[in-house]
Order: sequence, then C-alpha cells, then structure tokens
Amino acid sequence: MLDVQAIWIIGQDGTILYDYELFVQGSEEYQSALFGNLITVLQQFAFEIGRKELKVIELSDAKIVVDGDHNSKVYYVLKCSKSMDSEKALHFLHKIRNCLKGKIVNTDLDRRAIDSISDC
Repeated sequence: MLDVQAIWIIGQDGTILYDYELFVQGSEEYQSALFGNLITVLQQFAFEIGRKELKVIELSDAKIVVDGDHNSKVYYVLKCSKSMDSEKALHFLHKIRNCLKGKIVNTDLDRRAIDSISDC
C-alpha cells in the first residue's frame, strides 16, 4: 500500500464519513470538509457536462481516484502516487467498497466497520 497516500469515504452531501491520510514531512494537509465538498461538486459537474462520473483527477505529483456507490450514496476516494495505475487504484477502492457493503446506511458509517477496512 506504499502508493496509497490517503483514503476518504465521502457522503453525497460532502460529509467525510471516514478518512485516513498518510502525511510525510513537507506534505500539505487537506482540509477535509472542503475536500469532501469539492469531490461532490466535481462529480455533479462531470455528470452535468458529460453524463459520466468523475473517476481520476491528476495533480502535479499525485492522483485522486473516485468510485461512487449509488446505492449507499457515498464516494470512495483514494489519493495515490501519480505512477500508480488508475485501474489498480479503482480495483482497490472496489475492494474497500465490497468490504463495507451493508455497513453504510443513510450515509452513516458503522464505526465498527472502520476496523474492517484494514482487513480488506
């Protein structure tokens, strides 16, 4: 999991349900509330202009990969190194999503489910 720098689970309204961020010396910390809202707005914008979901945002030194779950109305978001294959990152998010299936109800994450993320 060396390529993975952060994982977020974001409710449809931008609420951060879960976050794990690996900070290294000199890295910038994200303001979670703003980031959650940014992801939801970008998803809505992508759908409005192209009728498709946003999957990958490329930054200068990293990628943000997004996988939406329409049933639980949450977004699974991964920040990874730019060199990580986007399909591999999406597969990783699908694995987390499957691990948490049924544990997110009405955008509330069962706190016991957080422990199961590390088992995924």
